[in-house]
Order: sequence, then C-alpha cells, then structure tokens
Amino acid sequence: MDHDVQGLWINGNSSYSGQNDRMGLAEASELRSSLAFIWVETLRLRSAAEGAAFGNHKRKVRAFFDWRGIDYALSVTDPVIEEQILAMPNGDHELPGAFMCVSLGEPYEDSVYKLVASIITPQRLLR
Repeated sequence: MDHDVQGLWINGNSSYSGQNDRMGLAEASELRSSLAFIWVETLRLRSAAEGAAFGNHKRKVRAFFDWRGIDYALSVTDPVIEEQILAMPNGDHELPGAFMCVSLGEPYEDSVYKLVASIITPQRLLR
C-alpha cells in the first residue's frame, strides 16, 4: 500500500459532495499503488440524492470516516453495501467499525477519485 504517513494518498482536494476524495491525475500517476486496506473505528454511511440541486435525483451511498486524523467522505462502490443502504430511507446509518478496501478509480477529466470498493464488518463476516 502506498499512502502518506497521515492519510490516504494525497489529500486536500474534494468534490462537491465529498471530502478528500479526489486528486489530480498528474499526482496520482506518481503513486505506486491504487489500493489501501484499512480499519476504521466508526463508519457512517449516507444515502442521498447528492445532485438533486443540479437536477440529478439518483441516490448514492457515501462513506464518512476519520482515518489517521483526517476526515473523508468517499463514494461507496461495494454492490452489497450499496443495495442494503439504498433499501433504507435517505439518511445516515452508522456502523461500529469496519475494514475497508479503498481504491483509486479510473481517471475522470483531470482527476482520480478515491472510492470505497469494499466494506467488511464483523456482521458481514458471519454471513
């Protein structure tokens, strides 16, 4: 895993609904790895239509967490978690801890986005 001492790769650049969720394509091309496997003590998953103000009413799931003292709000692409959270009403759903695989997505325009590709909770491990 290639991440800086304090956070997930390079921080300081955020999308409209995210926090520390993207980085420049040039910066990302210098990284040696595009995956990180981490544990977070508290994970808040939010379902919402983030683009409603712009006419996009598609609901999506975003993960809010602190890792090594840095706050993140990243899009969730784990299909099982997405299905479970989107079956619930819009709002926040808190988990008491989880392992997560965070990845860098495909380049989009001049950026690369950090995504939560998989969430593994103690409850999910028992299924």
